[in-house]
Amino acid sequence: MIQYKNFIIECGVETLKDGLFQARIFISMLESGNPVNGFAFPPYPGSSIQTENLARKGAEQWARQWIDENF
Repeated sequence: MIQYKNFIIECGVETLKDGLFQARIFISMLESGNPVNGFAFPPYPGSSIQTENLARKGAEQWARQWIDENF
């Protein structure tokens, strides 16, 4: 879990049957330091990553970009 601007980004990384990884993303908007609204994003089909760390980093980067584009 990381904080970016006025949001909390949480990533859940799952292992696929083929040994690759994918990440689910949940973004919470903060108001007075408390989460008040959330956005959940399922893994994208075909977005399997070779390591858990790369899956998490890629998901966090995507979430920061999504926040920048939408808020």
